[in-house]
Amino acid sequence: MAAKNGTLSLASKFYETNMATGWYLRGSPITKFENLVPSFIKSWREIEKSKKNQLYKFESRHVGARNDYSTPF
Repeated sequence: MAAKNGTLSLASKFYETNMATGWYLRGSPITKFENLVPSFIKSWREIEKSKKNQLYKFESRHVGARNDYSTPF
């Protein structure tokens, strides 16, 4: 594996992402993908962490809310 702290899932996502672009980045062909792996892992983990935080905020606002539906609008 090119970088430590990666998983098979991340490797698959990295491969799929770059296959979709034809292995080009900003108009240039990717010749040394190993240099891209650490930043890809870091970005992926930051996005996943952000998603979890957003879900937690949503759930904390909506789960357990006691709404009174006995009166009509």
